[in-house]
Amino acid sequence: MSRTSQPIVLPDQDRDALIRMLNSGDSELSRRAQIVLKAASDRQNKDIANELGINAATVSKWKDAYR
Repeated sequence: MSRTSQPIVLPDQDRDALIRMLNSGDSELSRRAQIVLKAASDRQNKDIANELGINAATVSKWKDAYR
């Protein structure tokens, strides 16, 4: 049985802040912003992880941290 998580809903203000983080020059902060933005597009953890070259557990961690 596969687990499904609650979708991330981003208010415009949060989306704008995450987009600013993408351009912050801080690679770790940028990566976290990428994860949350992709997750808000209703993408699966494994797909986000594969695209970014990271572990699905890392995607889950930052999605949970955002919530």
